[in-house]
Amino acid sequence: MTVVLVGCSPAYNWRDARPDGVPLRALLPCKPERADRDVPLLGPGQPAVRLHMMSCDVGETTFALGAVQLPQDGKDMQLALKQWRSASWASLKQTPKKDDLPPEGWQRTPCEIAGATISECWGGPGLNHMGRPLVAQVRWLAKGPWLVQVGVYGEALPKAAQDMYFESLRFD
Repeated sequence: MTVVLVGCSPAYNWRDARPDGVPLRALLPCKPERADRDVPLLGPGQPAVRLHMMSCDVGETTFALGAVQLPQDGKDMQLALKQWRSASWASLKQTPKKDDLPPEGWQRTPCEIAGATISECWGGPGLNHMGRPLVAQVRWLAKGPWLVQVGVYGEALPKAAQDMYFESLRFD
């Protein structure tokens, strides 16, 4: 019943969305802005990869999706995943512990994304770009050469909207 109410809420205008060329579908609760940029996800001295991004805001909550296609059919998937996790935590002003352990307050939760060969789900605190506290729920998933990060960020995260967003994820 809750999902139905969220789906009908005037604040949410759910729509099918996918980053250009990425074999992943998602429902976003608003019209996304899109951008692409090259990022050094494979480490120093390695070529940059193209990051395809989509995001939109409903009130104080941001829904975001980013995807990269790794060279050599995802051979460097674990390295790229580790680098992306660290970069994401840094963008939230969080410092991972030694040995790639998560920052204070972050917890990994079990999850499964339809069609993904790798699914990692994390949640924890952070700070937004203005230094205000927020909560983040982040999913990293992979299939073939594609590595994807999907997240919801805000002061308070509406559970029904999070569930609808994350449960909508499907690889082709």
